[in-house]
Amino acid sequence: MPENKNIFHICLCADNNYIRHCAVTMLSVKRSNPHTDICYHLVIGETLTGDNRRKCEQFAAQNRINLQIHVIDESLLDGVKFRQKRPLSKAAYYRLLLSSALPEDIDKVLYLDSDILVLRDITPLLKLDIAGYALAATRDMSTMHEGHRLQLRLPYKQPYFCSGMMLVNLKYWRENNVEPMLIELAKRERTVYYHDQDVLNYAFKGHWFRLSPVWNRFYPVFYPDSHFENDSDRYVLEHNPYIVHFFNYFKPWNAFKIKGKLWDKYRGIYAGCLSMTPWKGAPLNTSHLNDRDSYRMYSRYKWETFFYRINMHGFYLNLLAFNYFFNKIILRRGDDK
Repeated sequence: MPENKNIFHICLCADNNYIRHCAVTMLSVKRSNPHTDICYHLVIGETLTGDNRRKCEQFAAQNRINLQIHVIDESLLDGVKFRQKRPLSKAAYYRLLLSSALPEDIDKVLYLDSDILVLRDITPLLKLDIAGYALAATRDMSTMHEGHRLQLRLPYKQPYFCSGMMLVNLKYWRENNVEPMLIELAKRERTVYYHDQDVLNYAFKGHWFRLSPVWNRFYPVFYPDSHFENDSDRYVLEHNPYIVHFFNYFKPWNAFKIKGKLWDKYRGIYAGCLSMTPWKGAPLNTSHLNDRDSYRMYSRYKWETFFYRINMHGFYLNLLAFNYFFNKIILRRGDDK
């Protein structure tokens, strides 16, 4: 059957570790886009337990979610490379198989990681015409070392995109038969920095469309001005982003001894969505409770944000300082004479 142009497609990939978070992401999309006709595609491997699959089907039925489950042949990914420190599972590479895993009548799909919350209407993104591009994505916020850039043959001024939120042109992938190349790159001997993300950036450099960061707001990460084309995008990102993507270990299911309005807000949204799934009541993960790097990253985000705001209001602060100096020192000296 030909693709129904009135239905949009969203895809997520998950294993047993992330399946409940995947359900939360789907529910956040549905709650923020109640009037948009969306078909959700869940790509899993043979290792997903029968209990988790039954819970997925139960979740979809209870929340009236149009869900299609696609089981891939994980043996296709035998031999893919992993980094030694904080390696991911094979599920990180599932997205390389989207062009074969999803039905051939689907030309375009929005891929979302499972550590994402959708907070607003994303129909404008779903409608975006990316003909001629392999995908559309946002610039990644990770720091790139020269060795990393050299390995990817990425020019200094060429941005590196995040593969956790991609509008994928499946038609382009199929017409250019990119899947065998992606698999070969994933198995190639190399220093692994960011698994599938490195593969996709190497394969599609110069062939992806850069989106505004409002479509993939990393939290908690400070964004310098160089990431924005205009002041409006910065305002939207800081006050009302479309999508929030949790960075590093800062996931809403991890326990941290921190306080913050945004952190409390996002964790509340996550908890509310989780309560509407068969995985409700799952305890917070405490394995990163005393992780110093996470607290250091959050502290850096708070300080960078604070100093940026100070700099934004620098004119007014300087005016106040001048006023204080004039009144307390100059006028006082006049009174003393």
